[in-house]
Amino acid sequence: MSEPSCSALAARLRAVTDGCEALGDVAGLRVFDTLGALAAGASVQATRALPPDPGLLGEVRRACAAARCTEVDDFERLSCTTPGSVAVPVALLVGADRDAPPGRVLAGVVAGYEAMVAVGEAIDGPARLARGVWPSYLGAPVAAAAATAATLGLDDGRTAHALAIAATRAVGTAGRIAQEPMSRWLVYGCAAADGVLAALAAEAGMLGDLDALAGALPAATGVAFDAARIPAPAPRIAGMDVKPFCTARQALAAVEAAREARAEAGGGAVREIEVAVPAAYRAMIDRPEPAGRLESIVSAQRQIALALTDDDGLYDVARDDLALPEGAAELMRVTRVVADDELGALYPEAWGARVRVRTDAGEATRLVREPLGGRERPLGWDELRSKHERIGAWGDALPRALRLCRDLGAGALPARELLDLTTEDLRQEVVS
Repeated sequence: MSEPSCSALAARLRAVTDGCEALGDVAGLRVFDTLGALAAGASVQATRALPPDPGLLGEVRRACAAARCTEVDDFERLSCTTPGSVAVPVALLVGADRDAPPGRVLAGVVAGYEAMVAVGEAIDGPARLARGVWPSYLGAPVAAAAATAATLGLDDGRTAHALAIAATRAVGTAGRIAQEPMSRWLVYGCAAADGVLAALAAEAGMLGDLDALAGALPAATGVAFDAARIPAPAPRIAGMDVKPFCTARQALAAVEAAREARAEAGGGAVREIEVAVPAAYRAMIDRPEPAGRLESIVSAQRQIALALTDDDGLYDVARDDLALPEGAAELMRVTRVVADDELGALYPEAWGARVRVRTDAGEATRLVREPLGGRERPLGWDELRSKHERIGAWGDALPRALRLCRDLGAGALPARELLDLTTEDLRQEVVS
């Protein structure tokens, strides 16, 4: 008889978090980048519209919603999930609430990443996304429960029940909302808070269905959970894709390829831009007339036009004003997005783009399989500092945040200092 799905995931989390001190520098980078996203989320209309919600669970709702809504948080391609937006805020906020030592907070971060990626892999996240399921939203309660359980130091048995209770709160679909302020981010934060509550309930002795991931979750959502799809335990936090600016991950390679092709094509006006991407997400990024903030971030036409005219717009997280810089509207008009079978055969291992640019001076084509920020071309401390300087949300707090997160990576951080930065400075500026 096979082990219950939640017990198996709990054992997996233990295997990854034991000795996780070796992941300190990687975790420090992820904490810094995610807290930068959290800071930037304060400017987004949907975050500003969140109702007052005091207490730990309210803070979790707000922080996870704020981090995720920015589209500058990290991404894991094989699961099609965004684990940092749950793992980091939950581990830090629960750690602050319980005055947890740095090692347990670090374990909470690592466990949250591992759990969300595992769920995304088990449901075949990339394929599910194309069918209307939001893998990160479905995995958010389980990831938050994992992060909370590890931060609290729960044993495998209590952790399994935390995961089991959280799995019964998974939904996976948030509806189609085009206008701001959209509730998409609110329900994401609520899903994370449900996971924290599940772990607190398990800590108090409450029991869950230990096979809920394989049983109750598919029954409620219609999404099959195939544990055989999950590779052997590994620190998934070390394999993230990082966004260098505000964008859907699906459009990232296209922006880089367009910049390179435009430079190679020579001077003169741009007459045509052809963007070839895997068919799996061609329709998603083919937005010649984006209607609002989120569509502007997803649209390959708009993102490329910004990159080739005034790329400051790529770092504008709020996007309250969607006016285009000079020349951008014409670039959008001459850009078309097509499906590419060769790139499709590489998906989801690679999320690439082939872009052809024709100008008055000539024509060039560039292929980018692994863009800057992809797991094979990671962003280090200096690159992340530059990213968040351009986003501007940290303000004067950026040097201090960078120092504290690097201390976390070195394993020499006084726990309270980073947690106070997160739960006082950021709470006041971001989630109040």
